[in-house]
Amino acid sequence: MTGQTSSKEESARFRKEFTLSQKEDQVGRLLLKCCHHLSSERQREILVGLALPNDPQHRRLIMSIAGVLSNRSIYIFRVGDRIQVEPEPPETKMSP
Repeated sequence: MTGQTSSKEESARFRKEFTLSQKEDQVGRLLLKCCHHLSSERQREILVGLALPNDPQHRRLIMSIAGVLSNRSIYIFRVGDRIQVEPEPPETKMSP
């Protein structure tokens, strides 16, 4: 579960997978940051992407907004347990 647990030992959720609500919050915050970059003066000079865990909930979240992501040139990188990265260019859709 790369990047999907609390890193704080004192947390009640230490080593427990994030809830769907936490994943939605994470994706929302990342999208807001992407929008800030795409709205900047340097927008034509940069590529924007999200690196997210490759799990069913994150895939469903991204698939639900895939059309908007592809229209905004936001790249998705799915990161697996063995730290393999599978890029998803904006013009393709993520499979479930």
